[in-house]
Amino acid sequence: MCRGPRRLTPAPMAPWVRMPVQRVTAALITVALVAFASVVLSAGAAGAMGDVPDFRTAEVRPLAPGVEYRRIIRTRGPVVANVVAVRRDAGFTLRAVLSNDRVGGPGPVQERTSAMCLRVGCVAAVNADFALPSGMPVGGVVAGGELLRSPVPTHHQVSVAAGGELAVGTVAWSATLVASDLVPVPIVGLNVERPADAVVLYTAAYGTSTATNEFGSELVVRLVEPTQSLRLDQTAMVEFVGLTERGGNSPIPPDGLVLSGHGTGSAALVDLWERQQRGEVSSRALVRVEATQGVTESVGGTPILVHEGRRWVADDGSNFVAGRHPRTVVGWNDAEVFLVAIDGRQPGYSVGMNLLEAADLLRAMGATEAVNLDGGGSTTLAAGAEILNRPSDRMVRRGGRQQVVHTLARGDKLIGAVERPVASGLAVVPTGGPARAPADPFADGITVLVPDVAPAPQHTDPASVPGGGQLALVSLPRGALPTPALVAVAAGVEVAVAQWLLVVAVGRRRTRRKHSRSREAAPLDAGTRINRSRRRP
Repeated sequence: MCRGPRRLTPAPMAPWVRMPVQRVTAALITVALVAFASVVLSAGAAGAMGDVPDFRTAEVRPLAPGVEYRRIIRTRGPVVANVVAVRRDAGFTLRAVLSNDRVGGPGPVQERTSAMCLRVGCVAAVNADFALPSGMPVGGVVAGGELLRSPVPTHHQVSVAAGGELAVGTVAWSATLVASDLVPVPIVGLNVERPADAVVLYTAAYGTSTATNEFGSELVVRLVEPTQSLRLDQTAMVEFVGLTERGGNSPIPPDGLVLSGHGTGSAALVDLWERQQRGEVSSRALVRVEATQGVTESVGGTPILVHEGRRWVADDGSNFVAGRHPRTVVGWNDAEVFLVAIDGRQPGYSVGMNLLEAADLLRAMGATEAVNLDGGGSTTLAAGAEILNRPSDRMVRRGGRQQVVHTLARGDKLIGAVERPVASGLAVVPTGGPARAPADPFADGITVLVPDVAPAPQHTDPASVPGGGQLALVSLPRGALPTPALVAVAAGVEVAVAQWLLVVAVGRRRTRRKHSRSREAAPLDAGTRINRSRRRP
């Protein structure tokens, strides 16, 4: 039986192979953009602190609704970091706590972090600013909207605004006394050491007296309205009480202020008092203290470790920056605030971190801003009376007497760990008031005061002395830059698209070759003729 020519049809192609390259490319780009957008959105929506690379979580427990303690460990080192993460929508805020509620004065100036936490009824607290040799904080302190110590332009401040916004940087402030004849008396400092040729204001938060020398003059005034304290961005009316000319160390009345002047500042106060005595001006005047940022809470710290999600500290080669020590850090992002105490100086348990490593740790936790606080033996994280970290200062018996040291030496007989008194603290408290009533720190029998043993001097602790001029801030562009994660995603998308296009091209070529071979090898019936000149390639 004679049959007609046999039609040879190509083998069916897979749907993705039959699609034109342009359609495949468009589809892949669409998928890539959707994936890219999902990564961006998920990164922006990330709130809760997740796992930190190279660290394993050893302990997690809630301290309050929305407040969680986590201890994480890195085997390399080893390094132990203690973290309190506070959800910013959980109804808590940061509060600056001044040690013993005063800047200076007689008796102990500094206070333990756990004692400050108990005193204000906090959920958790860390030590805050560095301390001067006098024990006073280096930077400014604002608590409850009251300026307790004026900031200095060379020291950073961690500040909380009235709306709960957090910020880091210098705090600009000003203060002036204006008499009834509108002649102003500029005030250059509040509760700080009196400089030459200037006027400083002292409040009851400083202590019982100004502790100034006799080379100046001091004007004592009484608060008329308001009667309790001098708050930021509020004008107070005061009444002149008396002047001490060529004298110092005036008592600070609980309901008043002392203006202390030296040189030209002293002359301005004497002139004001004499004008008032002659009846040229009223016995009442106005005092105003203000800060440009609308700050309600603020403590000092340095250097800035993370800014806008980037490492903001450089290695200057100093032990303060490059040495591995215990570190205290506060960091935050849009969703959480982190109080971090990195243990150190304890071989086999935790060696500590340098500041670049601390910055990278905070970035890995998700912080977009972070600031270094007083470290070394000062590093403490407390929840009430409980110390959550392991402070590095140790009490030892050395040379026949007890003393506190930063590191152990051969021959030391270890007595125990010591929580060092510090200049200020940063506490987590409910927005509306204290979390709990202040408790007795000695009720648990764990905390024991040793009155006859002085703390180890902080000026010998390299992580507790910031040292002016040693640090370097890196000036980076403020424009939006892609993060490494997004760069990786973009690169991965490009590779994926290129791979798919290659697969499409190779698949189509293989299909054509297979079709050609199948036509050449197909059996033909007798009489069947093929016009090869018309055969498609």
